[in-house]
Amino acid sequence: MIKQRKDLVKLRKFLKKIYNDREVNISKLMGDIEACKKKDCFNITYSDIFFNPRYSRATLVGCMLAINQ
Repeated sequence: MIKQRKDLVKLRKFLKKIYNDREVNISKLMGDIEACKKKDCFNITYSDIFFNPRYSRATLVGCMLAINQ
């Protein structure tokens, strides 16, 4: 939500609240968000969810948790 309004100062403050500066480089994280936005990384298809190795494990774990509940 903050990112959509192009308010990078608020985004940086928000990320500092969430992440510890020693564990995560906030500037690198913001750069990764910008790079992913330019490459359109947020459009994931159903075939990606089930067949792309990057997402398939998380999908399988999520489905197994839902079944067990």
